Amino acid sequence: MESVKAVIGSGVLEGAELQSLRDLVLQILSSCEMVETQMVSVTDSTHTDEGHCHCFECFEKSSSDLLLQSALFGEAMSELPETVKGRASFEILLVESFLDRALRVFQCWSLHCPAPYFRRFLQDFASPQTQVLVSLSGAGAHLLSGLLTYNDRLRQMVWKSAVFKNALRETVVKLRPTPETAECLKPYLNLLVGCLPCAEEDIEEMNKKGGPLNYGHLLRAVLWLCKAEHGGRPSFVSRWSDCSSQFGCLGLWDQRDPSFKSAFSGVDANEDAMELFLSAVSGFEGDGDPNAPINRQSSHPPEGESLCYRRGRGRSLAIEATLNPAVCAYVYRESSALLEKMLRLREALRREGLNLCCFDIFIAWLESQQAADGATVNSFIHQLPAAFFKRIPPFSLMQVLQTAVKQIAEGLGRPVQTTAFGSRAKRREERPPPCATCGARVASYKFCAKCKLLVYCGTECQKVGWKGGHKGRCAQYKANVFDVLD
Repeated sequence: MESVKAVIGSGVLEGAELQSLRDLVLQILSSCEMVETQMVSVTDSTHTDEGHCHCFECFEKSSSDLLLQSALFGEAMSELPETVKGRASFEILLVESFLDRALRVFQCWSLHCPAPYFRRFLQDFASPQTQVLVSLSGAGAHLLSGLLTYNDRLRQMVWKSAVFKNALRETVVKLRPTPETAECLKPYLNLLVGCLPCAEEDIEEMNKKGGPLNYGHLLRAVLWLCKAEHGGRPSFVSRWSDCSSQFGCLGLWDQRDPSFKSAFSGVDANEDAMELFLSAVSGFEGDGDPNAPINRQSSHPPEGESLCYRRGRGRSLAIEATLNPAVCAYVYRESSALLEKMLRLREALRREGLNLCCFDIFIAWLESQQAADGATVNSFIHQLPAAFFKRIPPFSLMQVLQTAVKQIAEGLGRPVQTTAFGSRAKRREERPPPCATCGARVASYKFCAKCKLLVYCGTECQKVGWKGGHKGRCAQYKANVFDVLD
């Protein structure tokens, strides 16, 4: 521990309120050093088989310890008093190599094989050697989440880093959990909570290299995780939709069809698909009640979004993802009973003044199964003949909706939003980072020309901040943040 204390300078993370966070940061840095040392021992070709086995066990233990400590880091940040969270989120960046190590650990599996020894195991996700690298990457994800959650400006800067975007993309592509290893998703879900929202341009750039991101394999893995967390209770559909939406935010909206169609495409996925689908069309009576079982263990909706709407959107997401051949066969057989359920679900939303087009088109299709071909169905945006809907297989309904929305927007001369987030210009206008001096959020903010990290609402606050201590820290911020991300 003594060897790492020097990296925390005078005046950084000091005071009783930050003591436990300071101690944890020292533990994390010490564990990082231990992992790096043991990584060298594991890859030492002079070891006997017995010696190599012992070194790997020590490396595995140190990596597990780092993962646990990193998870505690996010919790420690969240438990800080509101009055010191902002200060802590910047001062921790003055700790030498902390952000750099978090990034390096995060990408140690997704972008770079840390040593030739591990290369032959990387094709087997379940191998102990790959799993220990996934644990290390997860530790980096926890650390980044803790750093980003309470620092809006750092989040902007991290999303401009090509290394971060490439590492995040490759992590999504390479993660292949089984029901037994699905818990490995937790650090990455935690990271998405910290690094989102971002700007539309960031997601578009991440989807350029290698083509549109397909995250379908993770939608089923999220189901395994949520079922384990909720003990198989029906309320797991709410948690599933929250987590799946986070991965969905990394993709392009008009390219999400491949992800959803591949999520439960295998025959071995039929049971999972049916379970999630039935949960999505059942138990909706308590969606707007925060004390209902479905809402007790799920995250709160964003400001301005009702609980009922969020649950309805989550159910829509589950229906869309699970319409594989087996579920479609069930939908054909039970269309009458499903229509009754969906009408009640839509009515519950409408009582809240809400409407979801995805439910409208699904209900229209269900109505068409009961109607003569010459009849019209009234549940979609326009009245259309039942014969039109009858020709559409259920798994293509959402694709039809996406096409309709795009055509309507183009007909009105409006741009079609491609991601879940607004542009950089729009986000600057609606959610600028706070001024480092007075805390005001203004769209005309400026940031320090040298370190690019500290934000100011105007020249006067920048002068006050420079004289108030930034002058002595600017070079360190540049070295620890800007130079690392550049």
